[in-house]
Amino acid sequence: MNSLPFITNGLSVVVLFGIIQGVLIALFFAVGKRSKDHKYVRYFLMVLLMVQLHSYLVRSGLMSQAIFFLNTNVPLIFLFGPLIYFYYRDLRGKPIQTLEALAHLLPFLFYMAYSFNFFLQDEAFKFNVLLEILSLDLERVAYKKSFPSDPWNIQGWVVVEVLSTHLLCYGLFSLFQIIRKREVNDELSRSRRQWIGFLNMMLILGGLILMVSEGGVINGKVFFQSPFPSFSGDLFGTFAMYCTTLYIFLRPGFLKSSPRKYSKSSLSRDFMKKKLRVIQKTIEETKLYLDPDFSLGKLSKSTGLGKHHISQIINEELNCNFFDLTNHYRIEEAKRVLKESEHIKMEQLAYQLGYKSKSSFFNAFKKATDRTPSKYHLEAC
Repeated sequence: MNSLPFITNGLSVVVLFGIIQGVLIALFFAVGKRSKDHKYVRYFLMVLLMVQLHSYLVRSGLMSQAIFFLNTNVPLIFLFGPLIYFYYRDLRGKPIQTLEALAHLLPFLFYMAYSFNFFLQDEAFKFNVLLEILSLDLERVAYKKSFPSDPWNIQGWVVVEVLSTHLLCYGLFSLFQIIRKREVNDELSRSRRQWIGFLNMMLILGGLILMVSEGGVINGKVFFQSPFPSFSGDLFGTFAMYCTTLYIFLRPGFLKSSPRKYSKSSLSRDFMKKKLRVIQKTIEETKLYLDPDFSLGKLSKSTGLGKHHISQIINEELNCNFFDLTNHYRIEEAKRVLKESEHIKMEQLAYQLGYKSKSSFFNAFKKATDRTPSKYHLEAC
């Protein structure tokens, strides 16, 4: 097999130190309760480490000894955004469902499958690609190419435009949600909001660096030269590792998890799931939420469950409180009425839903739908 001599330069050394730093951070998140509370960060770091290892092997010339590993980094970058998004959801207590997770992982799965066109190429072909990456003026090796490595000619789009856009979209979307959604802020402590905001800023920065470091390139055509060196993408992973370590050192507050409110409760998960169905059925069939004086006490009398147990079941199973649940049912009823009625007075609807003032109804409706009842009514009609 063809091989290159070991290349020692500043870039490969910096990337190597970034890998060592990443291993230490990953081990830090794998210890104790952190391994459960921050598992998606650990997965993210493991993927980033694999991408960094790829960079080191290429820049040091050692990739010629492990040529089968060449270009495995590109599909892995499609995991960065989803993993940070899953982590954001997990911190909010709203874990991602299997089908939803698969939808987010489709770009990774598709491009990994597509990349097998390259992975299955002859070793000599991959060695020549490595020489091009390193811009080495060495004689290319003869090889027999039996099928195209990029049959749809999409690699030129994926490596710059698609990957950078993918990172930017995930980073901007999650950051926008943290800033805009008031209910998200209520679910996350300030320190955890800042931490997840930091991670999303790193995604955005990574997307921008990837886009700019390659210059104005569209499917292989260069429209303008980048002001940054081509190896900026390699250094970004190392930069991200060190920034993460510094953040943990300076602002460790996000690592502290609040003790569960009902940690000493004897209620089993099966019991709570069963009683939750009773609670929901009672509320939906009797429409108790339309009563302006609806309370935990009234729900307790209707279900035969204690007020404390009802509160715990709602909190544990639905990740909200009694007030939030009442508002949810009232807003859903409001949307139904607004869709079915051509003419309705909003003040009348507010009292009909159990609100004691028009402003309370308007505030709750806008918080849930991002629209006023009047605007929703116009759109529905």
